[in-house]
Amino acid sequence: MENPFEEIIIKLDQLEDKICALYTRLDVNGNNSEDAPLGMQEAAKFLRISIQTLYGLVSKREISYCKRNNRNIFYKKDLEEYIQRGRIPSKSEIKVNANSLLPLRSN
Repeated sequence: MENPFEEIIIKLDQLEDKICALYTRLDVNGNNSEDAPLGMQEAAKFLRISIQTLYGLVSKREISYCKRNNRNIFYKKDLEEYIQRGRIPSKSEIKVNANSLLPLRSN
């Protein structure tokens, strides 16, 4: 038989994620939904990755998060910044950047 305390912890994590989702939807505090905290499941869903992958990013400190009461909390703006850091510029953007860095040639 599985440890009942582990099952309780899993259920509490799920409950916390659902409460965070409600706060995000209802905007209870009058805050912008961008400022609303996200739990592990919501953050993983937002990034379209598994929870295990998100735990890996957290353990490697590749993604910003807050830790309160032994829980990982994420903000959408931090998740969006993480996504943006992986952005690959197009060829035209690279060309524009290169031209701006090169000294002007006079013929």
